[in-house]
Amino acid sequence: MEKQMKTSDPIHRILCPIDFSPTSQRAFEYAVRVAEHAGATVVLFHAFDVPDAWASGGRLKEIDPELKSKMLEINPSANVSIERVAHGGPAGPAICWVAQDQKCDLIVIGTHGRHGVSHLLLGSVAEYCVRNARCPVLTVRDRAPDESPLDEPEIYIPMPPIL
Repeated sequence: MEKQMKTSDPIHRILCPIDFSPTSQRAFEYAVRVAEHAGATVVLFHAFDVPDAWASGGRLKEIDPELKSKMLEINPSANVSIERVAHGGPAGPAICWVAQDQKCDLIVIGTHGRHGVSHLLLGSVAEYCVRNARCPVLTVRDRAPDESPLDEPEIYIPMPPIL
């Protein structure tokens, strides 16, 4: 059984799943910032559909050259060590397993912030990871620059301390 991570443990490896969307690019930039401060390595990860990876005869093909090229194009502006990993299978389970397999201390993942019917129909890879990963998960949501600020919540006067 693996040891339980403590909040005081240093962060050495950060898994950052990428689907090449602007949201995942923003999560990558955030992961790089965290890695820079922690002195950690970023493990850039992409999950792909399994049928695309298999040749006739049931043998694993080489990684798609276009995917490999896209993965290699992603480089941080900071001086941070990057490893690149791709794995076949559904994104949520693949992310959680690779984080465990690569001994990552943190997952930094983008989320589109869907809710309602689109969330029910499409699910949420980020939510799956929050529920199932064996390490902490930090979600990064891409917000519009003109998004309105939050309304101040109603303020309640606290009850005096009970002695």
